[in-house]
Amino acid sequence: SLYRVAAADHMQRAELLLTRFAAGPEPGEPLDEAFARWAERLLVETRLLLDSPAGRDPEVRVLLRDLELVLARMARLHDGEAGEDRRELSEQLDRGSLLLRLRTTLPAAPAPDGA
Repeated sequence: SLYRVAAADHMQRAELLLTRFAAGPEPGEPLDEAFARWAERLLVETRLLLDSPAGRDPEVRVLLRDLELVLARMARLHDGEAGEDRRELSEQLDRGSLLLRLRTTLPAAPAPDGA
């Protein structure tokens, strides 16, 4: 379905954000404002997907809820006083499996016809 393709695309972009977060500045340092805006945009899209038919799939819904929490925290990390929050979020992502779940929950979006 179109919603499943949209969810797959969204999860690929969220995976990229989380990967860049993990490779970003030291955990005690704040992120730049552009990164926070990226997280905010993905947060809005995550909430829209939760309310769409894609969010009716129980496995996808749980993943989107977990992603929503992480993105909400990331969106606040550009604040100069957010160094400790960034460290905690980095540790949470290291312990958790959100990146792996993003990679495996939905298959890649199908290639366009003729590709």
